[in-house]
Amino acid sequence: MELLIIFVVISFLIGTISFALPSKSSKEISELRLNASRLGLKIIPSNIGKNSFKNRDVNLMIYSFKNETNLKEAHFIRDKDELILYSP
Repeated sequence: MELLIIFVVISFLIGTISFALPSKSSKEISELRLNASRLGLKIIPSNIGKNSFKNRDVNLMIYSFKNETNLKEAHFIRDKDELILYSP
């Protein structure tokens, strides 16, 4: 009986700790937002519909970019996993 209680307590602690740690996709999104803010952009997600929060498909998400830089005409090029900003 004591082993069962110890097992339940340990599994509860492991579950709580794993719930508090960010997932791989949240780390990638936060890194992308951090890089964009370093470039002077402000990313604001715009959810459409009732269940948009539960949808993980990034093709269905709409983001607004607020340009806080002095670039009048800028373009992003996707190179593998990076977005490269350049002004023609």
